[in-house]
Amino acid sequence: MVVKWCAIQEVGMYADSLRALQHTLKLSPLNEAARLAYCDFLYAMENVPGSLHCFRELFDMHPRYVRGLVSMGFVYQETGQYSAAKLLYLTAMEIDPANLVAGTRYAAVSGVQDFFLLSEYIIDFFTNYNIVTDK
Repeated sequence: MVVKWCAIQEVGMYADSLRALQHTLKLSPLNEAARLAYCDFLYAMENVPGSLHCFRELFDMHPRYVRGLVSMGFVYQETGQYSAAKLLYLTAMEIDPANLVAGTRYAAVSGVQDFFLLSEYIIDFFTNYNIVTDK
C-alpha cells in the first residue's frame, strides 16, 4: 500500500494518497512504514503540527525505528528546532552507528557546514565506532 501511495503522490493525486495511507493505517495501525509515509505526507502538505504529532505516535510505537527518528529530526531541523533535531539524530546514531544519513544530518545541525569538515567528521565518527558488518 505504501508503494501505491508513492506512485499516486508522484502524479499529484494527494486526496487519493491521503485516503490510501489512512486505509492502510486502519488495516494495520502498527505498520511503521505506512505511518512514516503518513507523517512525511503531512509534512509535505505543510501540516507541521500534524506531522510532528504523527511522528510522536510513531516514536511511541517504535522507539528504535531509525528512519522515523531521522525523518522527525528533519522536520524539527527544517522548522528551526535544532536541539530537538540534534537529539533525534544522536538517538538514531546510537541505535545504528553506521547510519550515514543520521550522521551527516547530526553534523549539519551541529554546525559543520564545510564539505571537507563534514567528511572529516564522518570519518572520525566511523573510526570511533566498532562497526560489525555481515559478509
